[in-house]
Amino acid sequence: MEFLINLWLPILICGIVLFFTSSLFWTVLPHHEDDHKKAPDEEALMGAIRTLDLPAGPYMFPFLRHAEMKDEAKQELYKQGPRGLLIIWDIPNMGRNLGLTLTYFLLISLIIGYIAWEALGVDATFLKVFQIVGAMGLLVYCSSGHLRAIWFRHPKLMDTIDGIAYGVMSGLIFASLWPSPPAV
Repeated sequence: MEFLINLWLPILICGIVLFFTSSLFWTVLPHHEDDHKKAPDEEALMGAIRTLDLPAGPYMFPFLRHAEMKDEAKQELYKQGPRGLLIIWDIPNMGRNLGLTLTYFLLISLIIGYIAWEALGVDATFLKVFQIVGAMGLLVYCSSGHLRAIWFRHPKLMDTIDGIAYGVMSGLIFASLWPSPPAV
């Protein structure tokens, strides 16, 4: 727990700064506006979904289990399409979601701080802390969701740009607030 005694401030500040940066990225800056497309006849689509009365959750269509992929009729259904993933949301609980977002950034900052402390110790230079913490931040924030995006075609470019910013900010915050070595 020595790392927590020495790094509680950069962990806390990093989590809070990234939380507010994330809020800024999603509410003020326009770079996520094109992450999703509008259906050509949105009203008809929403009406059709509304008549199904689906509870909140993810729906894959056509839905096939691995064992069903050998069935020729199911294969044909899949080939005919359309194929996709439909996610039905409840009305978001903004307080809960904001709290979970802050918790996420604090938890990642805690883990990055722990790894950096174990790898670098108290004698680390500004540049070395920036390099290590920044690289871990880039790894976490830029790669989150990429594997899923490969399979389910979710656009990730803007998330990657956000991740670069989060990684660089993490590196700068930890490097700036890294404890000085004890006087000899």
